Amino acid sequence: MASQSRFRTRQDSYVGPDEDLRRLEEENQIMRDQLQRYQLQIQSANDQLIMLKQRYQMLINEISMREKAAEEISRIALKEANQIIETAQGNADIIIKEALGSARMVFREIERLTSQTKVMRYDIKLKMDSIGELLNSFQIPEVMNLDYLAKLATEARKEETRTNRQ
Repeated sequence: MASQSRFRTRQDSYVGPDEDLRRLEEENQIMRDQLQRYQLQIQSANDQLIMLKQRYQMLINEISMREKAAEEISRIALKEANQIIETAQGNADIIIKEALGSARMVFREIERLTSQTKVMRYDIKLKMDSIGELLNSFQIPEVMNLDYLAKLATEARKEETRTNRQ
């Protein structure tokens, strides 16, 4: 009985070869459709991969160009910096030469003034020595008697009064 019931189940579920063929064809069509979708997905993925590779190559090229531009800018900046430094050094040399020239002129002027000062000092010393000798040789007269001066003043007043009266 057990085998009968199993057969019946099979027999009840079994519909026939046509139905199996139709079901297999449907499954086959579903699988073909799914395969076609997968192929489209693969194609899309390949297209994206190609596009990404192209984009990647463009980015690599752009990075390379930017690196070259940065190197060029750096080279130009370094060259300009060196030129500025050379110009500054040249200007500094000119300024130093001018300052040294001015210092030489000032030093020569100081030397000239120093020698003139020495000459003047010598002349002044000679004149002062001469004045000293004159002062030493100058004799101071004796002081007059004050009584005599008072007498002269009195006489001068009297004389003045007489001339005023006349």
